Amino acid sequence: IDTGTLPTDAQDFTVYYEKWLWLRQNKMVDMTFEQYLETFGVRAPGGQIGKCELIRFVRDWSYPSNTVDPSSGAPTSAVSWSVAERADKDRFFTEPGFVFGVTVKRPKTYCGHQTQVGSVMLDRAFNWLPAMLKDNPETSIFELGAASEGNNPTNQANVLLDVRDLFVHGDQFLRISNPLVDAIGDAHHMSGRAATHDGLTYPKDADIDDLFSDRSPAEKVWIREDGIVKLNILGTQLDMT
Repeated sequence: IDTGTLPTDAQDFTVYYEKWLWLRQNKMVDMTFEQYLETFGVRAPGGQIGKCELIRFVRDWSYPSNTVDPSSGAPTSAVSWSVAERADKDRFFTEPGFVFGVTVKRPKTYCGHQTQVGSVMLDRAFNWLPAMLKDNPETSIFELGAASEGNNPTNQANVLLDVRDLFVHGDQFLRISNPLVDAIGDAHHMSGRAATHDGLTYPKDADIDDLFSDRSPAEKVWIREDGIVKLNILGTQLDMT
């Protein structure tokens, strides 16, 4: 079997699979993946094959610091992280695989169209979600009127909201009256879409670009990383050459 390339679609995979079945039926290949692991002295427990394992995760909070452009003297803000962590716990893996690392940068942002604190919705007894209504989750959904009623933190047309989100996801408080117009921290407000309230969970590309002080050219809207990871892996393979 040609193992130089991987199958690209189901039809190609079928060809490889049929060849493997032919070899197995002729007793040329008679080994399951579990049996292959046993050749290394590993007996995989049932149901554990193919499951990912979290080795380690860390979180690091950093405040932005002011920097000055030496050519113009203009101040700007920059944020950087210097992370040095260890994962010294020994782990035994029952099957071959890969160590996969991911880093995520999450800036502090606000919902730009929320012009009041969400706690103004707690003006009725049922909105506090009494315990006797826990078997009726639909009771947490209610309609907020327009801004003229004085209790609509979105300042838009009538909307249906689930007040349970206030308890589960928290609230936001701003001292400014209009976060979309006020210049204080304007880059950190996710505008969403006023008519449909979309984009409050997944921001628009333009909102993400606004988090960077210099958005032109496009190469400047990236966070660059440099680092090293040192792994000590104990196995059966040694350097023979």
